[in-house]
Amino acid sequence: MEPAPGDAVDSSFGSDYLVQVMDTVLDLQMRYVVAAKSIQFFKEHRQASVRTLEDLSGVLARFPDDEEGNREAARFLWGNNLWTRVVWLRGWSLRMRLGVDTVKPDVHVRRFVEVVVGHRVSDAELIRVIEKAARRLGLPARLLDLALWEHQRGGGVTN
Repeated sequence: MEPAPGDAVDSSFGSDYLVQVMDTVLDLQMRYVVAAKSIQFFKEHRQASVRTLEDLSGVLARFPDDEEGNREAARFLWGNNLWTRVVWLRGWSLRMRLGVDTVKPDVHVRRFVEVVVGHRVSDAELIRVIEKAARRLGLPARLLDLALWEHQRGGGVTN
């Protein structure tokens, strides 16, 4: 069971939950040595202060969610420039890659939802709206997410 934000994790497997999350993000289609060095850097330099999901969210909030900000976050967390892995770490796309039927609150889907509902929405509200619409349509949420993303990229509904 995933811990609640703010909960310290005492894993009976002997490794910290956040290290496992980092390993999931770093190990996918990456050379072992690069992932291992990144995890080692995190353990030696950041694990003492980044122990919970809340801590990690606070760290990520300090860096802009763009290429350079994500590169800076990667340097801070892992001592490298693996900025795309920070994107995965930030987003719901990691959960989707692991098979969870959900949506990612990216800018394209957000624009669509905000135009439809007529106001700004939080990530949680955006996810609820899309998941509810998908259920009503009898579609997996991830497919509706993809369709909206493609629609928006192609010049659909915008602000």
